[in-house]
Amino acid sequence: MTLANSRAVRSAPSGATPDIDGGTSHPRPPRRVCVIGNSAVAAVHRAYKDGFVTDGFEFSFFARNHPYFDEIAFEGTSISGCNFSSGGNADMLEYDDFVIYGDLISPSDPFKLDRLSSSRHYSLQVLNTVVRNRVVRSKSAWLSQALHEMTGKPVFLLSKNISLPTRIESNPDYELISTAIAAALAPGHYIPHPAALLSAEGRVEFHKNAIGIGGSPHNPVKTPTYDTNHLNAVGGALILGHIVAHLRLV
Repeated sequence: MTLANSRAVRSAPSGATPDIDGGTSHPRPPRRVCVIGNSAVAAVHRAYKDGFVTDGFEFSFFARNHPYFDEIAFEGTSISGCNFSSGGNADMLEYDDFVIYGDLISPSDPFKLDRLSSSRHYSLQVLNTVVRNRVVRSKSAWLSQALHEMTGKPVFLLSKNISLPTRIESNPDYELISTAIAAALAPGHYIPHPAALLSAEGRVEFHKNAIGIGGSPHNPVKTPTYDTNHLNAVGGALILGHIVAHLRLV
C-alpha cells in the first residue's frame, strides 16, 4: 500500500468537494442570476433582501415600472433604461443565468379562459397562432432573444401577474396555452406561475399590501380591495422559490 492510498480522507468543508487523493477542492462559486422586469420584480427583490435562502445563486435585479418597461434596452452588453436596480453589475456578460418577469402573457389571457365553457370554440391551430403572436410582440421575448444572442446563457421567463383567479381544473386549455407559450419562447425556458398564486385564496394571501418599485404598499390593508398586478413579500418569496427550483433543473 502506497502512502497516497493509505492517506485518510479528510472531510470537505460545506460547499466544497473532496478531490481524488483526499484533499479539498475550492468551493464552487454561486451562479450569478440577473432578474429583469417591470415593477412585479419588486416583491421578489424584497424576498431576496429579507434573506430568502437561495443556496448556490446570487441575484441582481433591474426593472422599469409599467408602462415604461419597453424603454429597457442594451448599450453594448450593458443594460440601460431601468429606474430600479439592486446595485448589481450592469454588464450582462457577468451573469450565468437570466430571469425575465415583465409583460409576457399569462395562460389565462388569450381567450379569457375563466369566462369560457369547457367546450372549445376555436381550433388548436388558432390557439397556437394567437399565443405565438402575443408572445413574439412582447418586450420579454425581445429581451430574451437579445440576451441569448449576446451571452449564450440560459434565459428563464415568467408570465405577468394574473389579475383574476384562474380555475385551472375548469380550464382544459390552460395547459395547452402554457405549452404554446413555452414553444414560442424557445430557446428561452418558460416558468409557469405556482398553482397557489392562481387560486381565489391566493389573491388575498399574496396580493394584499403589495410592493412596487418604490417599496411602498399599493393598497395598504383594504380588504377585499388589493393590487392584483403586484405581490407582497410572501408572494415574492413564493415566486423566488419557484425560480430557484427551475434554475436547478438546468
